[in-house]
Amino acid sequence: MSASLAVGLVAVLALVFVVMRGQPDAGGPGNAGGVGAIGSPDSVVLTEERPGGPPESTPDSFQVAEDELRRAVEAHNRAFQAGDLGGYLKIFDQGDAELLEQQTNTFDNLRKLPFEEAAFEVQQGEGLAKDAFGNWISFSFDVTLEHRFDGVDLRPVAEWYRWTVAKAGENAPPTVTAVTGTPATSGDSETDSYPAPWDSWPDISVVTTEHTVVLTRSAQADMGARVAPLAEQAAVADLDFWARNGDTGTPVPARYMIVLAKGEDEQGNLFRRSKRQATEAGISISMLSSSPEEGSWYVGGSRIVTNSNAWYFGDVDGGVDELRELFHHEIAHSLLAPLEHGASLSSLDKWVVEGFAEYVATHGQSLDEDGQTPETRAYVRGERDRPFEGRIPDNASWDLHGLVGVNYQLSHLAMQMIAERYGEQKAVAFVLAHYRGKTADAALTEVLGIGREDFERQWAEYVRAKFA
Repeated sequence: MSASLAVGLVAVLALVFVVMRGQPDAGGPGNAGGVGAIGSPDSVVLTEERPGGPPESTPDSFQVAEDELRRAVEAHNRAFQAGDLGGYLKIFDQGDAELLEQQTNTFDNLRKLPFEEAAFEVQQGEGLAKDAFGNWISFSFDVTLEHRFDGVDLRPVAEWYRWTVAKAGENAPPTVTAVTGTPATSGDSETDSYPAPWDSWPDISVVTTEHTVVLTRSAQADMGARVAPLAEQAAVADLDFWARNGDTGTPVPARYMIVLAKGEDEQGNLFRRSKRQATEAGISISMLSSSPEEGSWYVGGSRIVTNSNAWYFGDVDGGVDELRELFHHEIAHSLLAPLEHGASLSSLDKWVVEGFAEYVATHGQSLDEDGQTPETRAYVRGERDRPFEGRIPDNASWDLHGLVGVNYQLSHLAMQMIAERYGEQKAVAFVLAHYRGKTADAALTEVLGIGREDFERQWAEYVRAKFA
């Protein structure tokens, strides 16, 4: 299933500062003073919210300017590039053993990954955090890991970290005391592409094939090695389908990153903090590009996250068909993900998106080979509580009434009907038009020359005939 996670699109230095009154002690900081943050797409200007405006400067006051933060992050990035663990950890609180262990794991994991490019950056902005009491200050700001995996990402993408920073005095360096994810402004995730497996796992295993990068915990390295050939087969087949039927002038990823999560809870907390319980077997998570192109934000690449607790992961021989089909489906989503941009990030019709992925994954398969068929047949024949009314599933009702599996198969049949009557190239052209910003109805008219009403009537007849 596709997940186009809407994320914070404003590339700013998001500073939220808390002035701490009183010296910190072993029990933690004193009472918080004020909290202030005023931001715009171009800059962030910070003031302490207090009646009468900000306090006047005193000889004992000090401040943290953006340049100081930028220099600290640049030193952190230079150490990362050089493989210098000590330099990488220098910015973090040296008295927090748990934080240092976490960041050591992240550093070691990052060094194993096949990046084409990767760098830590402070986002642009203006502003400062200022203490008027001469004590100490604590504030937060956002740092991104700008990165691109070879073949996986068509554009650099960003993982957004929110760092909490303390400064004990004017001459003290900024010290990172906590690392979390930047809150997302909308969508199904609480964070912006955080945490990644390299943040969450103590030790990462990487298996690469010509067209895939498979990530697992080191404890599951054997499973990664077993499933990587199946993922490779699925990637090759999907790319072959694209070569035959796609727009050769449209670039698509040549490789696909597949992450084996351990259970539904972890699946919902990799490259996101899902607001709902993850129940899907797999999901393709779109990663927004680091900067806009021609005034619009595009997806740079995607990350496929699967639930490795599913039975067919534990029995690769017995579940080979199901596993390969899962990879086919999610790679089909990821193949088109870089076409998503602007308004299309949240407006794609699921029947088009999922119908395409199901068609690519299972075209040529008979209805009798699909385990979903008995339930869909009963629904179409009126043997369920809700009658089949001949309507293509819409986004609003997709997850309702216990019909998710039915909606997947009905959407697949819509795409199959298009392919049979207009040809696979036309079917793909219709899907591409929708991904590029046309509504599904407009794409039907412009690409296939048929209106929504007529198409839906023909589809309903097609479905009823299939399950007669």
